[in-house]
Parts: sequence; structure tokens; C-alpha cells
Amino acid sequence: MKRTISIIALALITIGSYSFVSENNAKTVAESYQGGYHYDLEWEAFKEAVYAKNADDLNYFLPEGSAYTADEILMLCGEDYVINAMKKTTYEKLGDSEYNGNYAKEFSATVSGTDEEGNEYESGIFLYFEEGLEGLRLVNVLAAG
Repeated sequence: MKRTISIIALALITIGSYSFVSENNAKTVAESYQGGYHYDLEWEAFKEAVYAKNADDLNYFLPEGSAYTADEILMLCGEDYVINAMKKTTYEKLGDSEYNGNYAKEFSATVSGTDEEGNEYESGIFLYFEEGLEGLRLVNVLAAG
């Protein structure tokens, strides 16, 4: 957590903004930018909200009328394989994708293996984000397995 706050603070100083950034407030982080969008920092704030299981901060990333609640997103993203994949995924490593005919950034995490009875299994989650005027927004979630 301290590392993320340090990275965000350094980025804000670099772009000439000296706004105070609270530890777990994605909206404050996003609103503290001056000029341009910083989707990479918003992705980091999204991940921190997931790690902290903070539904209030996660709500910032859900567009009005979202089909998903923050609690549902936290439940889907709470698996170890998802958390581990998020920790390794920078914004630059998010895939380029499409959702409803619009450009989207895609995060994916999958796991596969064999259970105790010898049955093979595979699970995955795919999160689709749009880069909009209001910042980074989670517009679709696919979960399988």
C-alpha cells in the first residue's frame, strides 16, 4: 500500500500537481490529476480497491446503470489467481479489446488444473474497461468455470 501511495505521489509531483491523495480513495486519486487522463494510475487505484476489498472505492469505476455491483466484482476478483494476476499486470500490459463496438482495455486471469478426483478444471475472469471522459470505467465482466 505504501509503495502505491509513493508511486502515485511521485506521479502527481511529476505532472505538477501537489494534491493530497488519501490512502484508499480512488475518486480522490482520479480527481487529483490536472490535465489529461492518467488511466494507468486509475488502474492502480482499481487494483488497490480490490486488494482492500473496498466496495466504496470500487464503485467509482462502475458506470451509472452498471449490471454489476461493487460487491459482485469483489467476489469475482477475490480469488488468489486473480489477485496474483492483477499484481503482475501493469496498465501497459492490459490487452486491447472491443466491447459493444468500442475500444476497451482487457484484464484477464485464468487458472487450470486437476482436482483430487482427476477431473480437469479451468476458470477465468475477464474485465473490460473503457477509457472515457470520466476516466477508466469497468464496462463488462465475463467469468467462467
